[in-house]
Amino acid sequence: MFNPEYVPVGIDQEQHMEITRYVAKKINTDLNSHIFNIPKSYHYKEETLLGTDNRKMSKSYNNIIPLFNNDLKKLRKSIFSIATNSKNIGEPKFENESAITNIFKFLSTDDEYNLLLEEMKYRYWMGRC
Repeated sequence: MFNPEYVPVGIDQEQHMEITRYVAKKINTDLNSHIFNIPKSYHYKEETLLGTDNRKMSKSYNNIIPLFNNDLKKLRKSIFSIATNSKNIGEPKFENESAITNIFKFLSTDDEYNLLLEEMKYRYWMGRC
């Protein structure tokens, strides 16, 4: 946690990493010492994680899923408020339009995600539920 070599960040947080690197270099130079590592960004996945309202997940949008909150009612309410889509029955639906599949894609391996998509296409998008 302290003095990391790599920091996992989203693409939209890269500017914060640039500032961090600048400050670390400045302190190291001013003190003529190697106090701080110059951290590199680690982008786990390139996708933007969608929030419960299908916009970019952000605390400022209040569309996060509080996984580490001990209030199970709040967690449940957040999960059940995830927007899926507003298409009518019978209209074609696509996996990239659903926050639920976007979240699963972010948290799973490619193989797990592809298996889920096949199951969902069969059961839901093809109207066979």
